[in-house]
Formats: sequence, structure tokens, C-alpha cells
Amino acid sequence: MFLQWDLNNKNLHQNYVELCEKVFETYFDEVVQNIVAFHKQHLKVLTIAGPTSSGKTTIALKLSRELSKSGITANIVSMDNFFKNKVDMEKKEDGKPNFEILEAIDVEMLIKCINEAIQYEKTKLPVFNFLTGTREDELKDFTLGENEIMIIEGIHGLNPKIMDNFAKEYLRSIYVTVGEKIFLPNDIVFSRRSIRFLRRLIRDYKYRGASPELTFMLWETVCESEGLYIFPYESNADIKINSYHRHELSVMRKQAEELLSNIEKDSSYYERAQGLIRRLVYVPYIDESLVPKSSLVREFIGDSIYYEDI
Repeated sequence: MFLQWDLNNKNLHQNYVELCEKVFETYFDEVVQNIVAFHKQHLKVLTIAGPTSSGKTTIALKLSRELSKSGITANIVSMDNFFKNKVDMEKKEDGKPNFEILEAIDVEMLIKCINEAIQYEKTKLPVFNFLTGTREDELKDFTLGENEIMIIEGIHGLNPKIMDNFAKEYLRSIYVTVGEKIFLPNDIVFSRRSIRFLRRLIRDYKYRGASPELTFMLWETVCESEGLYIFPYESNADIKINSYHRHELSVMRKQAEELLSNIEKDSSYYERAQGLIRRLVYVPYIDESLVPKSSLVREFIGDSIYYEDI
């Protein structure tokens, strides 16, 4: 579904963005109400999983805000903090640590911490330092009160090697992804994976200092890992969230085109970059300033309200 009107009419663009955001907010409110209902049935831990650039982090932060309106405090814990020290991780072919596999996580400690939080309402959590590639020596105190839940965000949040260690009454899970392909004129199709790639291309350039070339290079390994460690467990989720917003390709178009144009002709990724550019031509352009700061799309294009305090 794309704009079928005067593509230069900014007022209509604004109305379209607002409509798309309202559709997602209505849908998200149903998710929140489901979690509130789970909480009444003794929910203590909520895991949020999904492939890269699916919007997991914003979903976690957004849930925390919305649940607070129902008197539930959601404490977010990143599964990344349970990484083993880099020297103890399995290595990829290039000799670098493989952060994507389950074995990169200290699963035993993760299970221990979750069980302690459920049974004793307190535990001590590790903190992983990405600059040093090691876990900090000092653990962080964590408490889980009566009207509180622990939200654990990470790509392995549906893996049975983790999930099967807890009583179902205390734990529920969410799977977040881009849940639809986009069909454009002239048989142009943007796959779910292509949309996530564009999200990551922009986000990693703006916030992680990653060049477009590097994003292309890492993408192949990421996709392989998703097929092994994420997609097989999708059906284990209690709730599935389609994070795609109908306006987002239009909003991302300008930034994506600029970054893709930086791929040099002698690059092995040049043709793939040009292919994406040729498809983006068919996407109506919408100024990103029209997107509210509360939008999930802001996780990728920047200026999100959810990241002001972290």
C-alpha cells in the first residue's frame, strides 16, 4: 500500500504517516493488553526475540512505557550482557568472535539469574563491556517486585535451550520481525529481509560507524545465523509483532539511496547496491521530519524519544 495521490502534497503525506502510525499503535495496544492479562496469571519474565533490525529494542522500551500505565514496572535486561568474554567465544572463519550463536551466551548464568529473580525476587546480573570485549568484574543488583516484570531482549529469546528451563506460568515470549513483503509497480518487490537490511544500513552508519560496505559484508553471516538460531523457533512465541510501518520505505528512501551510492564500482557489492537503488526509485519519497519521535521507525532513522535516557 503506497500513496495514490499527488506525491508532492506534504499535507497528504502527513495524513498518510499519521494513519500508518495509528494503525500500528492500535495493533500495539492489543499486545500490551495481552501482556497485562498474562501478568494477572503470574507473569514474571517476558522475552523479546527476532532477527536483526526487527525493532526488538524499541518494542521493549515502548512496552515498558505502556505497561507502566497499567501499574506494571518493566525492567529491561539485554541478553547481550550475558556474552562470554571474547577470548572464550567460538571464532568465525576470519578469526573474529561469533556473537550470533547461542554458544556466545553464558546460558547457564542466564538461566540461574532468571530463576533467582522468579523465586527470590532478586539476583545479580552481569554487565558486558563491548569496548574491552569482557564482562565487568562487578555484578549489578536486580530486584523483581510484585508488580514488576523482567523483559529480556535478545535474538535467542525463543530458543528452547533457554525457555524450557522455566515454568510456563512465569514466562511468555514475543517474536518481532518485518512481517510482510512490499509489492510495487512493474513487479518490483521488497522482501522482508531487504527491508530489514535497509533499516540496518542506515542505523549502523549513523550510530555504529559502520560503512555501507561493512554492512553488506556482515549481512551474509547475519542471514546465515538467523536461519540457524532464530527462524526455527519463531513458532514458539506467544505473541508475534509485525514491526513494519507502511510509510517506512518512503521515509528511509533518501538516506538509503545516499548510502548505497557510496558503494564503489569495483566492490563485490556494487550490483546489489545498484539493484536496491533501482527498486527505491519506485518508492514515493516522504520527508522523515513527518515521522513522530515516538515511532518505531525512529530506531533506524534517528531521533527517537525512547533513546533519550539510555
